[in-house]
Amino acid sequence: MNAQEIFDTVVTHLLTQNEQSVGMDGECLYRGPGGLKCAVGALITDDEYSIDMEENSAATVILRFNLDRFSAHTDLLDELQSIHDLCSPSNWPERLYTFALIHGLNTEVIDKFQHKA
Repeated sequence: MNAQEIFDTVVTHLLTQNEQSVGMDGECLYRGPGGLKCAVGALITDDEYSIDMEENSAATVILRFNLDRFSAHTDLLDELQSIHDLCSPSNWPERLYTFALIHGLNTEVIDKFQHKA
């Protein structure tokens, strides 16, 4: 996946889910209750997922679990993960839009969700 494909996939997931993937103690999870997934969790297949990924950064997960297809985009994924972890879902569209502008990414996927509201 290139940076735009990653961004489009994550944005579609987050804005569709519209809820953080968190555990009982409020910690963000790659895989949460009820099938919720975080920004990076949305890119990890069920076959690749391991509970051992939890409590690790995206960069660590990519390296430790041999998710080589994402290795060129570690910084991008860490930033997307931070948006999921640190921002309220109501603020995700604005934060994702700013993220896209900073990284030179197309924002059409966000615009589609804005028109649905």
